[in-house]
Amino acid sequence: MSNSKETAHIATYDGINFSVWKLGLWVLLEQHNLFGIVQGEELLPDMQNLAGNLANADAIASWKQRDCKARGYILSTIEVSQQRILIDCTSAYQMWQALSAQHLEQASDNLYDH
Repeated sequence: MSNSKETAHIATYDGINFSVWKLGLWVLLEQHNLFGIVQGEELLPDMQNLAGNLANADAIASWKQRDCKARGYILSTIEVSQQRILIDCTSAYQMWQALSAQHLEQASDNLYDH
């Protein structure tokens, strides 16, 4: 999981302050070369080669470790109330998509409140 010292400077996402939270999180993810995993640009390497044998074991293990680290950073920087929407997410990319979709939905709802 993440170190609280690494995430202490990031505003905790409370469902309202998405832009400020995202700014801090993005810097942290870039520092640890995790941005591509969260953005869905770096996908889990193929597990089998053309012969059907397990391949890329080291690359798969590395990707899984980095994805886990990114999920830890996301979870440690959001309030428990926001974590509920992430329960079914199995990757940092899925978490990011769920949080982004929630933010866009709330932003859209707020357009009609004014």
